[in-house]
Amino acid sequence: MFSAHNAVTNYRPDIDGLRGIAVLMVLAYHFHIPPVTGGYIGVDIFFVISGYLITSLLRNERGITKPLLTFYNRRIKRLLPMFLVFALITTIAATVILLPDDFINYLKSLRSALSFQSNEYFDVQTKDYFAPNARELPLLHTWSLSIEWQFYLSFPLIYLFLQARISQQARKAGLMLAATGFALWSIFLTQDSSNAYFLTSPRFFELLVGACATEFKPRRANMFSVTLTVTCVIVLCCLAIVFTPSTNFPGINAVLVCLLTVLVILFGQDNRLLSSRWLVHVGQISYSAYLWHWPFVAIAQYLQIPLPPHVGVALLILVLLISHYSHAWVEQPFRRSGMTFRASFLAMLLLPLISAIAALEIAKLNNGFPQRLGAESTYVYNLIRPYLRNNQGHCHDFKWGNIEDCSFGDLQANTKALLFGDSHARHYWWFVNTLAHQAHIKVTGLSYGSCLMLPEATVRDHNLPANAGSQTQCRDATTRITKMIRDGGYKYVLIAHHWIGYPRDEYQYLDATIVNIIASGATPIIFGPVAEDGADKKECFYSHIKFRSSYHGECNIKRPNPFASAKRAEVDQMFKHIVAKFPSVIFVDTMMVQCKEDQCAASIEGAPIYSDDQHINGYGSATLARRYIEHLGNPFMTGFKQGGAETALN
Repeated sequence: MFSAHNAVTNYRPDIDGLRGIAVLMVLAYHFHIPPVTGGYIGVDIFFVISGYLITSLLRNERGITKPLLTFYNRRIKRLLPMFLVFALITTIAATVILLPDDFINYLKSLRSALSFQSNEYFDVQTKDYFAPNARELPLLHTWSLSIEWQFYLSFPLIYLFLQARISQQARKAGLMLAATGFALWSIFLTQDSSNAYFLTSPRFFELLVGACATEFKPRRANMFSVTLTVTCVIVLCCLAIVFTPSTNFPGINAVLVCLLTVLVILFGQDNRLLSSRWLVHVGQISYSAYLWHWPFVAIAQYLQIPLPPHVGVALLILVLLISHYSHAWVEQPFRRSGMTFRASFLAMLLLPLISAIAALEIAKLNNGFPQRLGAESTYVYNLIRPYLRNNQGHCHDFKWGNIEDCSFGDLQANTKALLFGDSHARHYWWFVNTLAHQAHIKVTGLSYGSCLMLPEATVRDHNLPANAGSQTQCRDATTRITKMIRDGGYKYVLIAHHWIGYPRDEYQYLDATIVNIIASGATPIIFGPVAEDGADKKECFYSHIKFRSSYHGECNIKRPNPFASAKRAEVDQMFKHIVAKFPSVIFVDTMMVQCKEDQCAASIEGAPIYSDDQHINGYGSATLARRYIEHLGNPFMTGFKQGGAETALN
């Protein structure tokens, strides 16, 4: 991404200037400096430049083995020393700041970055590059470096092989064909609802477009070339302002960015604007700047520190200053060193990777070292740890497999129950497990996220975007659950949903579900909602641990509150209707043991009970169940209609 162009015989400062513009776009975007809302295109500009520079180097080589070793030695000495210094300092910061699970995930991302797979890692961990939680990942930006390394590991060998065996015209045609094919593939993938942002194949065309540019001779400065270059640069800057996180990308929009960049490369030689001294220097330190800038964003987001524009400008200046010295003190000395390929490979690639893997395994064995954050962190982690896993992940989101594997409670019991619903059915797993063990009941739990799993219902959670695939799977899941109920065999059927997340007119389908349950001979049990006010209670609670400060219940939820009151009133009416119409229905209201007067607990015994803004964690689920049994009895055993619908939040 940030190749040294002065390795090419004819150094072109204008390309460093273009690189400077690209990194300023990225920094301005990530630091929230208006009006740059699409500065992420700077990465695409880098890809094109890199493809051009790398191919320019390879064009002058003859043979395969020796040029490849020379090429990789240059790449390692050029890119890895600075990355290792950056990674070391970022790891020290992560050790001081990150919570245990987050620290383990950080080390996983470090391992992936050092093995050039971080784009694939982040594609699995966060499907949306622009999602708020993604901004908390200190190594998120290394996805682009991994794609470039993947290009380095494949393209040079193929290029040198073909260069030795086919004509220049055939090579040119092959490059053009490959770039076109990958571009069309990128457009195709980006049209799909799935996220293609981190994937390698939708990005390869960008590097290949740069490679294609080497087959054309750059134009010397004249009126036409100057006008065209300036126009293209202006359009690129406009795109960085016009594009937003919601812009379809990469796809056709990335194609436009890449074509504009190629025009600048081909017609910008000797351009005075791009060759200006300060812009060229920013381009020369752009690799360091790209590495250093993102941890500032991630740590600020993780600590919930706002980044207003004036702070963003200050950070941009600070990053450029740090980059100036790291370029001079780290990048340049190592780049000029006489290390052989074997020495650089062992010292800068193999040993750091082995060290990262070892650090990860040690951290996993020690549960992320919660003691790093103080005694309270250790206490909280020890309370929560037994409930972090329930071996039921495959029973959620239509990954059910063998239904028997989704059973819990008393697995030897003859009495059976079925728990189903959306993700709120999943967060009640430990609650139901506690009740079921005491009542000697075997429970099967199946769920599908954001899906109103009621016959004839047509919508998913209105707070989340829907797509055709998820809608179809939601209907399929509902059909399977309905059949399981009708087939009978259950003494109890438990229903749990994020009730306030669905339109009121969908509630009517709950009646039909209750009728089906009763007709099957089972007793319906409806789980009411937990308290929520729209704020992330997990983040709220852990913020004081991150800052090593005291907690005084500031995350507790007030009731009534503006976020939930209106929807709770609708849900309350629904529950009243169901209880009045179907006397056999048991209504479980967890808020009766979560709330006192106008306050609902976000923590119990000094540990958080929420995993986000609306879901309780395993510890909270089990703890509320024990309180429920103590104060109201076990609904499996008493059949008591706990509190009725009038206990719903006002």
